[in-house]
Amino acid sequence: MGMERLLSTDRGDLSLGAGGRGGTLQRCLSSRLAGREFRRSVDDLASHIAAARPPRILPILRHEQMGDHYFIHHQLDGEVRTAPQFFAQASLLERLQFAADALVLYEQWRQHLAAPVGMHAGRLVACRVAGHWLAHLAPCPRVPLASAYHLMQADLSVLAGIAPESVRGASAAGAPEDVYAAGTLVLLALGFRPALGLAPAESVEQQARAELLATRAAGDAGENALRQIPFALERLNHLEKTARRCAHFGPPARPADLQELRDACDQVLALAAPADCAAELAALGQVSDALRFLEWSFATGREDEESRRVAASLAESLQSPVKELEHIEAVVRYAPHDYQAARRRWRLRYEAFLSREPAAAPASESEGDWLLAELDRLRPLSYLSGGGESATSPKDDWLCIAMIHGRRGDLYARAGALYELTKLDFKDVESLLLYGFALREMADRKDAAEGYRDQVFASLHKLFDAVRERLDKLKDAGTLDEEEVEEWTARFQFLLLS
Repeated sequence: MGMERLLSTDRGDLSLGAGGRGGTLQRCLSSRLAGREFRRSVDDLASHIAAARPPRILPILRHEQMGDHYFIHHQLDGEVRTAPQFFAQASLLERLQFAADALVLYEQWRQHLAAPVGMHAGRLVACRVAGHWLAHLAPCPRVPLASAYHLMQADLSVLAGIAPESVRGASAAGAPEDVYAAGTLVLLALGFRPALGLAPAESVEQQARAELLATRAAGDAGENALRQIPFALERLNHLEKTARRCAHFGPPARPADLQELRDACDQVLALAAPADCAAELAALGQVSDALRFLEWSFATGREDEESRRVAASLAESLQSPVKELEHIEAVVRYAPHDYQAARRRWRLRYEAFLSREPAAAPASESEGDWLLAELDRLRPLSYLSGGGESATSPKDDWLCIAMIHGRRGDLYARAGALYELTKLDFKDVESLLLYGFALREMADRKDAAEGYRDQVFASLHKLFDAVRERLDKLKDAGTLDEEEVEEWTARFQFLLLS
């Protein structure tokens, strides 16, 4: 039967074998370590697991001697990875979730195992269940070790989880042994690794002093970015300190149980709910940190419509239009029919368009085309939007259209937009004046032909006649008094001066 060796542990090697529904996880020990008492313990353990079916403890199919080796076969229902394999490929929060799952199950595991559980890489494996990697236990009874140096062949991640008193050959410490292993598991999840370059004997000696797991490896870009956010770093540091207390050299100095470690893990894992954390930070006045945290979560693939909306709101409060636009674009992708979000996106892009240097306008024709087309799409929807902060009036829309055309140097189209503006409100004399200024600018262009200027001035005179008629009607209606009529008339007469 072919086997794939996975990991050297303190109790034999773990290998992956074929057969059964999902293959088997096999533990191979020297037959010298598998005496009568050990085999009886495995037998009792297999019977108990089969009868009680405890959560996430791999069943023992059989155990047998083959040549100079003794094998324990655990049933698998799917893909399996050792803890080091899983940690090497998982993100920080995924590693901590794996450790937290094991901490939650610990008390149930203790009820079914007479000896310490051994919550380290030599017992824990990751099994893929319904698309998720979950912590499972592959238990094994104690084996008689002649000396601590029998641990020299164990993988360093396994060795790091063995309590120093066990390494030194002291009597079994029970629960404190498990607390040490749990603390080490969390430290490994946080990125701490044994120092490289030590001889095997030196590694064993360091672990006998609880000094093997001393340095944290460099994290990836996402983890490093997270550590730049003060509140996240505070939680990570608290979890590390708690794990260090669990992995203390002396058993009496370790916590009596894993509750504090579980709580510290939960605080860090709460970072996986970005919108809630950002709201908490914003409520404390830490708006900038709230936005940085959300942007970290987006960069690591954790986002949803709600969190993007929160990010857009935070960026707006920080007066950061570039960031707000980035997040509101995402909101519109989630909710393409959200009129308010679409309007806000349009406004931000419009303001960015106007802020460009005039010389850049020809290069932004596509942006101008988009702004005009999008506004044309949104204008009919304004009647169904129910108002709100993003609601605009038809006058605002025509003014924006005129500004876009003006920015692009299309004076004719700008005048056309302002002419449409004059139709909206009979009392709005200011719109007539804006239209008049647009006509006059067309006439004053240096490259305007004489005939073209004559046509524009003819339109201006026609406009002036319409203005005087309108001013008279507004005076008769009591909307304007005589002095106001004279002021408006003077302004329009100024436009006719050559």
